Amino acid sequence: MKIRTEKKNAFTVVGKLGKGYASNSKEWIPQLWKDATANFHEIKHLALTDEQGNYKIWGAMSDINTEFKRWGEQGLYMVGCEAQENAIAPDKWVKWTIPSFTYLIVECDISKSVEVFNNILNNYFPENNLTLVGAVHEFYPAYLGKDKLELYFPIEKP
Repeated sequence: MKIRTEKKNAFTVVGKLGKGYASNSKEWIPQLWKDATANFHEIKHLALTDEQGNYKIWGAMSDINTEFKRWGEQGLYMVGCEAQENAIAPDKWVKWTIPSFTYLIVECDISKSVEVFNNILNNYFPENNLTLVGAVHEFYPAYLGKDKLELYFPIEKP
């Protein structure tokens, strides 16, 4: 498990947004992925890419008031791509500007992401005197392959 710390300036994500209970997120989030993937052509022109031309795909999260705080019983989840700040989201798509944070970034297998998430919050954070200061995001960089992701834990506001 690779862990690093990085400051990320505010960035824009255009995507498909859902709201649901944390307790049954495995029921409603996969449908967002299907919808976003099936309709990606509608926002492809807005998408930013990395140096190799790969789209910057996010599973972004927020509290239900869109203040980018940690989920309570319910939360918001957006499947989307990083886009220009001035992007205009088409109908049935939503644009978020995620504020600047310093993140603890943890690389992991998608199949172990829940286990890693809980381990980081319950063990790594207390052992390293860290505090979660916002919602955790998922980033799917192409260079990691299709079975891995990076969890972005916000640990400091600017």
